Amino acid sequence: MNERAATSRYLFVYGLLRRASGHVVAEGLMDGARHVGLARAQGRLFDNGGYPGVIDSDDPADLVIGDVFEITEDPAFLERLDAFEACGPADPEPHEYRRAVRSVKTAAGDMQSWIYLYNRPVDGKRRIASGDFLADISIDARKRVMR
Repeated sequence: MNERAATSRYLFVYGLLRRASGHVVAEGLMDGARHVGLARAQGRLFDNGGYPGVIDSDDPADLVIGDVFEITEDPAFLERLDAFEACGPADPEPHEYRRAVRSVKTAAGDMQSWIYLYNRPVDGKRRIASGDFLADISIDARKRVMR
């Protein structure tokens, strides 16, 4: 399946784009999105030096904590997020992230949601076993990250 052909009106975020991240640039990018609530996605979370990356996992015990947002239908919204994640058409390949649709679990049930998956090897990167980036890294460290 062509992941770019998939679609969703939801976005699962697990790092700097989360509501409580304290990252000013990231918070501005989420303007126009409606917070749905906390969610979990199956995957493994890694620390990339102040910002996280998720890779797919077949193990149901591997869960990542994040927020789900209902996003605007304006294509420019996802284009801005793709630019922030450096995976837009103008960004050199191979991209660090790729946008894909995955199932996420919310209090209201399962839903299909966009997620930015890490697209590089994780060898030597520290795994965040708790699956919760915000609980793992200080707010000062999050604020210092500018990509």
